[in-house]
Amino acid sequence: MLHSNIFRSLLGCSLFLVNFVTGFVLAKYSTMRQPRPVHKVAFVLLLMFSLCSLYTASTLHFFVGLLSTYAGARLLVPGLTGGLATGKSTVASYLKRNGWTVIDADAIAKGVLKRGTPAFRQVVNVFGDVIIDPSSGDIDRVRLREVVFHDTSKRRLLNRITHPWILVTILWEVVKFRLCLWRQHVVLDIPLLFETHLNLLCGPVTVVAATEEVQLRRLVARDTSSPKHTLQSMIRCQLPLKEKVSLADIVLDNNSTLDKLFHQTKQYFRC
Repeated sequence: MLHSNIFRSLLGCSLFLVNFVTGFVLAKYSTMRQPRPVHKVAFVLLLMFSLCSLYTASTLHFFVGLLSTYAGARLLVPGLTGGLATGKSTVASYLKRNGWTVIDADAIAKGVLKRGTPAFRQVVNVFGDVIIDPSSGDIDRVRLREVVFHDTSKRRLLNRITHPWILVTILWEVVKFRLCLWRQHVVLDIPLLFETHLNLLCGPVTVVAATEEVQLRRLVARDTSSPKHTLQSMIRCQLPLKEKVSLADIVLDNNSTLDKLFHQTKQYFRC
């Protein structure tokens, strides 16, 4: 009897997980612009396995499976990214004004490095007190950027410390808004969406794009203290926009006016 109950519990848990993943993958697949053959095969196999598990399940497990499929589908949120000065934050602000909940990865990254957090202690231990602002005791993000900007190994070390905390916080925000608060319109605003592979957890993925000349012109107008070659290096140290565009499901062209950008945003996000 005990073994039978344990088996049923394990069966229920496995059914929940399989259908939860199936719901998420189904939602992701439906938003992909150009699914690859491997995506199609994996999707069909997972769907067949999920349907077989539902067919052989008890009534209770059947409904648990259906609910978990729906829950998995709800956890897929649109992703918004771009390059420096392409207008990603402008699009995010427009969406927020039109009723969307925006999960801001930059704000989360700042929160992760607040004084007293585990990530704060780890970063200070690794990079020293030179990155601390004496007046506030907080991490000076400008100094930290200067330390890691020209040193790839230090930048990777910083990412290894902060990215797990950022990822956990992002996942919690998605669960909170989509399942706990049942928000319908939620978008993840993250500059390094492809670099951190979080595009796998988003759909559809939207890239706000502009030419490098336009990016540089905007950066120069915005940051008058930094040399032009430094700003150009900042643009080129990120994943090239052409590559981001090739991986995107939706591309918003921001080489022209704000009105045209907002028109595209309204068209794709239906706000």
